[in-house]
Parts: sequence; C-alpha cells; structure tokens
Amino acid sequence: MVSQNPQRVYTRHKGISRVVLVAGVLLLVFGFWMSTVEWPAVEGAVVDEATSEPIAGAIVIGNWSGTGGYSQTVCFHSESARSDNQGRFTLPAWRRPFRKLSNQQVIVVAYKKGYSLAPGWNRKRILMLPFTGTREERLKDLSDLAANTCSHAGSSKRNLYAFFKAIYLEAKELSVAQEDMENLNYFRYWAAQQAIAQDGDAIERASEYETRIKRFLEQNLR
Repeated sequence: MVSQNPQRVYTRHKGISRVVLVAGVLLLVFGFWMSTVEWPAVEGAVVDEATSEPIAGAIVIGNWSGTGGYSQTVCFHSESARSDNQGRFTLPAWRRPFRKLSNQQVIVVAYKKGYSLAPGWNRKRILMLPFTGTREERLKDLSDLAANTCSHAGSSKRNLYAFFKAIYLEAKELSVAQEDMENLNYFRYWAAQQAIAQDGDAIERASEYETRIKRFLEQNLR
C-alpha cells in the first residue's frame, strides 16, 4: 500500500475547503441580493370616461417596478392583455427570480387607436376618451405613451411589442411632414426594442444588439 504525502493531502484538502468557502460566500451574497418575485393576476376594465361604456380591443400593459440600491426605481417585469367585449382584461400572474426590491408596484396603462387616457384612471378601471385634438397633439400623445417601457424586464419586455407596434402604426398614418417622418423612426426603433428583448441584454455587445434591431426592422416594420 502506497502512503500519501501528508503535506500533499493537507494542501489538497485546503484547496477544496477554499472552493467550498468561496461557493458558500457566493450563495450567501446571491441569497441576500436575489429573491423570487411573484404577483397574482391583475384584473380590471377599460371604459369610456364620459359614457361608462366598455372599450373593447384596447391593448393593456402592466409594468412592475420597485426601489433598489441608492433609492433607484427599477422596472423589472412586463405583461400585456387585450380588453374583451365588456372592456375587461386580465394581466396574467407571473413569477421570476430578481434582485430584492422594496415598494413594489405595477403601473397599468392602455392604448386604443383614436383614444387617449382620461384623468383619474387606475389599474382596476382605466378611463379613456376619444381623442379630439390636432394631428400634432396626437403624435405627442403617442410619444408620451411610448415612454411606458421597462428597462430591466428582460425577455418579458416582449409582451409590450403589440402595444408599441400599434402606436407605431397609428403614428405612421399621421406622419406627413418631414419632421414627422424623422420622429417615426423612433417609434419603429422602440417597437423593435420590445420585440427582440431577451434576458441578458445588459451584457450584450452594442454592435450585436444593433444588428438584431436592424434585422428585425427590415423583416417586420418597414
């Protein structure tokens, strides 16, 4: 029987101990910063503010956010739905791992061609009115709606694509001046951003990201 060098055995065990220690520390750090975020379904209705009649076919989106380090607000998940003939909608329940955030909330908005959000709406009862302003005012209204994206939603941002595509298509119909056409490219780009979103966008090379954007625009949003 060949005896082992005690020094070599000690060194090997010491190395294993270090690996276990590092792994334990990483697990502790991961557990401290990460958690499983879970939300139930969000139900509500889209109605005409003036008549209280239901609005069917509205695209409803929900963006979930919370407060992270240095009191920064982080938007981390997105869902969408369409209102039925009674104006009702359901944003599905979901769960996903994400770093721990406090003060979590969901902001729900809706889009319907020719309508704008009315004051006093909330996530359970979204109030809308037929838009009666000028073409320029409507384009500004659409631009404000397009601000409802979600920077850290990962692949769930794809749920926003129908919302952004519909905004782009209405803006396209209204764009006649040269300035309008230039701004229309922003609407196209924003829609493409939602469509190609994936987990890990933050570490993707800019050149690769722009290539995917360009390819999607060429194939889907001319």
